[in-house]
Amino acid sequence: MRRQRSVALRNAAWGALWRGVWRWIDERLGLEDLAYPVPAHANSVLYTLGGITLFGILVLIATGIYLTQFYRGDLTQARESIEYIITTASPPLIARGSLGTL
Repeated sequence: MRRQRSVALRNAAWGALWRGVWRWIDERLGLEDLAYPVPAHANSVLYTLGGITLFGILVLIATGIYLTQFYRGDLTQARESIEYIITTASPPLIARGSLGTL
């Protein structure tokens, strides 16, 4: 019984600490102003997945266009262009990684 009471007191202390930290952060950043009612049509899984899919497609298109600028399709230059993309140009590494994950 005593242990349960000490656990409850400890949990209450952590809760109070967390509320104090949140209040401190909220005072400085004004995060409470971001709380607004979500429209009913936007509170569905299909709406959220549609936004994620659109973002993924836009990233895929943008990185594909960017990497096309570095790639040479000729049989003698294709390997050299891929090596250039991998070793020399650092932003294409990020673009190449995003193409591989999507």
